[in-house]
Amino acid sequence: MRALALMLVLCTPGVALAHHGGVTFGVQYGYAHWGFDEARLASQLKGQLPNPEGEAHSFVDNTHPGQALDLHLGFNVLGYGGVEADVMATGWNITTSDRGGGGFVGGVASFSPWNFFLSADRRWDAQVLAGYAYGLVGQHEAESGGVFNWGARGEFFLSKTVSVGAVVRFFHPNFHDFILDYDHRSDPGNTVDLPQGSGGLVWMVGAQLGIIVPVDGLQ
Repeated sequence: MRALALMLVLCTPGVALAHHGGVTFGVQYGYAHWGFDEARLASQLKGQLPNPEGEAHSFVDNTHPGQALDLHLGFNVLGYGGVEADVMATGWNITTSDRGGGGFVGGVASFSPWNFFLSADRRWDAQVLAGYAYGLVGQHEAESGGVFNWGARGEFFLSKTVSVGAVVRFFHPNFHDFILDYDHRSDPGNTVDLPQGSGGLVWMVGAQLGIIVPVDGLQ
């Protein structure tokens, strides 16, 4: 009964908070696709591993697209933008011994230009996003390192505090560590350097449920 009462309060109609600020929380669920350049990877592993082409092929071949979940928590100021802590994860074959996966942990800045020239009492908003994160992906072999990301997000407010929407994100890995055994990635001698960075592109598209809690001074 308490949960039902909370949902009724959250979904009570009112002026949307597209122009207000506060603590924001979002859950995004969708599809992620990993893409890497096998030839670029093999060229950097030459001279470091006895079978660079095989290791590169194994990593790329075993990196699969799949379902993805993203969580973010942050602050929005006056509806014009904000900062968020962000975590995205995806996996495949997770119930088998060949399970693999990857994800990113980092921060994102958002910016919404619409309040500069549109009515603040609208029920929708849209933002552009940019951020940086640490990433790790693999199944047998793996890669890890820094990742720049950017994207866009649209929201429709069901009430003053609850919104639904859609998001598209693009992640540009610059991984510098190639890991020979994902399950023993902390062992000495198990990591090979990628001096030119991994390159590659990862994209995610999904739906979002968002909540905003007003905070005095951020409205």
